[in-house]
Amino acid sequence: MAEKTPENENGLLPFSVIAAAVSGDAEAVCAVVRHYDRYITRLATQERADADGVSRQYVNKNLKNRLITRLITGILKFRMERTD
Repeated sequence: MAEKTPENENGLLPFSVIAAAVSGDAEAVCAVVRHYDRYITRLATQERADADGVSRQYVNKNLKNRLITRLITGILKFRMERTD
């Protein structure tokens, strides 16, 4: 079973996790990736016909890894401004 991602009552990641991920905290980045894992898996799911012509769904692992890499890159490039 996958690790539980810290979420608030609305199913959103807490701001503290997002801020830590943006600042480069590896555990927080992993928490963000875990939070979006089901969505990324759905985006990477494709259909292919097998030898009998039956259409089957599969997860394109190469595409899933590329999407995860893009998410991590986006997290680390993101700049947060303080508004006090």
